[in-house]
Amino acid sequence: MDEAKFWSLIEAAGKSSDDPDEQLEMLVQRLTKRPTPEILEFDRILRDMVGRSYTNDLWAACYILNGGCSDDSFDYFRGWLIMQGNEVFYNALRDAESLADLDLPTDEEFEFESLFYAGVTAYEEKTGKEFPQKLRGFQYDLTGGEWTEDDVYEKYPRLAAKVDPLA
Repeated sequence: MDEAKFWSLIEAAGKSSDDPDEQLEMLVQRLTKRPTPEILEFDRILRDMVGRSYTNDLWAACYILNGGCSDDSFDYFRGWLIMQGNEVFYNALRDAESLADLDLPTDEEFEFESLFYAGVTAYEEKTGKEFPQKLRGFQYDLTGGEWTEDDVYEKYPRLAAKVDPLA
């Protein structure tokens, strides 16, 4: 599996339904049809995308969009971001405020923790074996400029206006 196939699977699942549980189910179904090494590679690419998106700019975007952001919430936000597809993901890496261009619902948190278990679930369903734990984990260094709760809305005004039109 290469990155193009990874994004193809993500985008197909994302377009399959508005319901995250149904998206995950579809992704797992498609993964279980792939050879086992490809499932493992999907999970490796996923972890790579999670690492690439471990930036202060995206943490700020999550903070604004979700009205606050813990460590775990930021992890789950990056799962949501990946589920938005290749173009949205890479645009957000270049400019977190590009998320303000999306048609975002105002009544939900932007999180998709379940994505992190797609490869694990598919592997275990296909093989009947436990996923190799040595292949799991998200240890990354946070990159990018820092922000504070006092200045985040001024630093990212388009995102702030997205959640509070009076900002």
